[in-house]
Amino acid sequence: MRDADASNLKSTAVIPVRAGSKRVSGKNIREFKGQPLLVWSIKAAMVCPQIDEIIVTTDDPRAAEIAEDYPVTILDRPSRLASDMASTFDVLRHVILEQGGELQVQPDALVLLQATSPLRERNLISNSLQRFAATRFPDRLLELNALKLFSGTVHSDDWNPDYPEATRSQDIPETYFPSGRIFIYNCDTTIREGDPEGRRCSYVLGDYATNINIDAEQDFEKLDFVYSRYEETYKYLLD
Repeated sequence: MRDADASNLKSTAVIPVRAGSKRVSGKNIREFKGQPLLVWSIKAAMVCPQIDEIIVTTDDPRAAEIAEDYPVTILDRPSRLASDMASTFDVLRHVILEQGGELQVQPDALVLLQATSPLRERNLISNSLQRFAATRFPDRLLELNALKLFSGTVHSDDWNPDYPEATRSQDIPETYFPSGRIFIYNCDTTIREGDPEGRRCSYVLGDYATNINIDAEQDFEKLDFVYSRYEETYKYLLD
């Protein structure tokens, strides 16, 4: 790993695109504003100066055909990694360890971009890589969102809240969770070691109000709403 400067990193962006989807058919290549979701992630990676190579790994011929119009490397994903039981981490290991000979570079950092999170600010990837470098190259870095949730559990017919009913919302601690928009892996300590978690995970904070993860049909309604409201921020992805 290099000095604490993202400009010295060899960074590869990987966009996994699986053909099958039970809840939203063909969601990775479904069009929004006349552009497949896959392309939104490709373009976000293209504007990041620290990204040396963009890889689309897919078992979907339609996705491969779409990606051919852009400066990306297209890798065939084997059937054993194309089921809904296959982990994303195994797909990333396949890219680096089994297909590494086809890559132009052997990266220090692998940037996972999910096609189902199409809206990323222009500097999100770059700032995340800078943070990755500034925190001395942790095993992983991801973007987090935060919400105050009046949470609890359900047992049989009973609801058991985590807080007394009279608890004020400002007194509830924030719950942090991955946004899904970006994950950065230290290739030496995670991908090559076969360790998806690592020991140290850094983070950047994002705004939940603008975060989109396409996991159900109604998520496209939120996508349309967020894009319309923040068009100036995201319209670069349509250029």
